[in-house]
Amino acid sequence: TTEAPTSAAVGSEFTDGAFTFTVTENNTVQLTAFDNSVIDVVIPSKVSDENGVEYTVTTIKNDKTIFGNNKDIESIVIPGTIANVPSYMFQGCTFLESVTLEEGVESLGSAVFALCSSLTSFVFPKSLTGNISGLTFMNCTSLKDVYINSDVSIQANSFRGCTALENIYWY
Repeated sequence: TTEAPTSAAVGSEFTDGAFTFTVTENNTVQLTAFDNSVIDVVIPSKVSDENGVEYTVTTIKNDKTIFGNNKDIESIVIPGTIANVPSYMFQGCTFLESVTLEEGVESLGSAVFALCSSLTSFVFPKSLTGNISGLTFMNCTSLKDVYINSDVSIQANSFRGCTALENIYWY
């Protein structure tokens, strides 16, 4: 008989594709680094280490240098297993055109998409409720359409400098 692989120790790191992950607890990991090798970024909801142990990706390290000011990323998909997108995470990603937040994402930090000047539209998942922090989309100068569920409230200056903003649709 073969034994099932055991989880790595908390704090252990491993790489899966373009990402580095750190084991946090109970078969969960935090995304801690990105190697810039892809322009269409899909953060996986589950990853496996070198021993074949599967982990759920539940957080992104609160470090704006992981993705912030990246001039290559054009699209990003954030899985619903990540409840909170930290502040400033994608700030200054000037070529970021498309963001997909899957159901399960519950909150966005302050200025998380500030200065993403190529972003043209944004759809909030139904799972995201509460306040949209100030400066979340500051100076997203191409942002034209925003789709927000009715359980979200917008704080002052969330869309400051969004000079192309034409429509906010509530659903």
